[in-house]
Amino acid sequence: MLRVSIKTREVGTVSIGALRLESGRVLPEVHLAYERVGPRDGPTVLVCHALTGNHIAVGTDENPGWWAGLIGSGKPIDTDRYQVVTFNVLGGCDGSTGPTSIDPETGRPYGPEFPFVTVRDMVRAEYLALRRLGIDRLHAVIGGSLGGMQALEWGVMYPEYMDLLFPIAVTPWLSDYAIAFNAIGRLAILSDPAWNGGYYDPAHPPKAGMIIARMAGMITYRSAEQFNNRFNRAERTGGGTAMRR
Repeated sequence: MLRVSIKTREVGTVSIGALRLESGRVLPEVHLAYERVGPRDGPTVLVCHALTGNHIAVGTDENPGWWAGLIGSGKPIDTDRYQVVTFNVLGGCDGSTGPTSIDPETGRPYGPEFPFVTVRDMVRAEYLALRRLGIDRLHAVIGGSLGGMQALEWGVMYPEYMDLLFPIAVTPWLSDYAIAFNAIGRLAILSDPAWNGGYYDPAHPPKAGMIIARMAGMITYRSAEQFNNRFNRAERTGGGTAMRR
């Protein structure tokens, strides 16, 4: 039977109320920002973003999202057929509850008092948000990097809730080596004078520290062999003139 529906794009926030984290801390009021594209009566695909992404996976013609090349009419994730939902993760600070949100108990931004969240916390929040949006089943969950970790966690926490998982460029756990690089990045941010103990001016963030942290992270995204192949250093003489071979 042919089902006809109106194609729409919706961007907003959904409240899931209080959320108990794995740490035992309770966030009293949690909101997740979301983008919802495609037929409301179509199978739903949840797209999970990477660390520096947000919920704008599709976007508009004027301001395309970070996966606009893959999601849309006639594209690999076809919004003529599928409804696509993306959330800004818990703690993401791009519309979802995070350190820049107001703590209802103090009336001030959480700042450095915001609790640590886990991938499981993120997925739990997304599950509750989907139910609030009236979505009681997923056709697929797809994501890369941190998004891939969420996809794996969806399979662990809610195996009966979706038909398919597509984890991309992901590991089921972070290695000690990766944790060491993250520690360097964290220290770079904390050492930036603009950090101000976490109570920094949003208009003047610890930009220098974040740049160094990002540089350290970028090194981990490729192997030594890939770096050598990409930059292909050659012996040089004098003022930078390459030696003939």
